[in-house]
Amino acid sequence: MKQTLFVLGLCVCFCTQLAAQKPTPQLPLWAPAKCGDASFLFIPAVDMYYDVAKQQFIYQSKKGKLKFSPDLPKHIVEDDLFNLYKVIINHPAPYLNFAGDRARYAGFALRRGQQTVREYLILSKMEGISFEEEPVMAKSH
Repeated sequence: MKQTLFVLGLCVCFCTQLAAQKPTPQLPLWAPAKCGDASFLFIPAVDMYYDVAKQQFIYQSKKGKLKFSPDLPKHIVEDDLFNLYKVIINHPAPYLNFAGDRARYAGFALRRGQQTVREYLILSKMEGISFEEEPVMAKSH
């Protein structure tokens, strides 16, 4: 009887922990290495957001309407994303203030040199750092 209660108690504890864990969306390799639990990334050079949870790009069409797509717009090559600066935004639906963010982060459009997740993983492997160590959220905006 004691063993049954003990096993039952372990199951309840384990299940409670699993339910409490929030799944972490996977960051693209071009995302900033230090973006932790970012909700959105804004890419000022191309006036585009990336929704981390939904893994989709958000940008304005030529007519000014918002487009939500898992694919990049045709004029942007994925390789470009590794070199472009990304601003971390952690408030809901930032694309509703597109014009404000465009003006606020215009100075970041020409910035380069931001370490990406891909670079972090390569350096971590070279330096023997455990991959369990998650990049920490940058406080840069």
